[in-house]
Amino acid sequence: MKLRKYLENSRDYTKKSSDIARQLNFAGIGIVLLILLSSKDAEISDLYILLPLITISISLFIDFLQYAIGAFLWKDFYKKKIEEGMSADTEVNIGEEDKWRKKELMVFIILSLFFWLSPIY
Repeated sequence: MKLRKYLENSRDYTKKSSDIARQLNFAGIGIVLLILLSSKDAEISDLYILLPLITISISLFIDFLQYAIGAFLWKDFYKKKIEEGMSADTEVNIGEEDKWRKKELMVFIILSLFFWLSPIY
C-alpha cells in the first residue's frame, strides 16, 4: 500500500461504523425522551432513565476517542515514514517492526465495539 493511503486512513478511520454507532446513540436518546414525555410518572432522576443516558453519553465519548486515537496513530505512522525519508507515493508494506500497531488497533476495535453496543441492551 502506498504511504499516501496510510494518511488517508487517518482521515476516514472506521467512518462508517462510527456513523452507525452515533445514529444508534441518538436513537437511544430519542427513545429515552419519548419515555420521559409520554409517561407522567417518569422523571430524569429515575434509574431506568438515568442509566441509559449515562451509557449513551459514555458511548458517544468513546466514539470521539476512537476517532482521535485512530487519527493520531495513522498520522504518527505517516510522519515516522516521512522522517525515514520515504515520499508519500512510496509503496509501504507493514513489516515485523510495525506488527504491534496491528495488535493495538485490533484491541481498540474490540473495546470500541463493546461500547458501541452498550445502548442496545
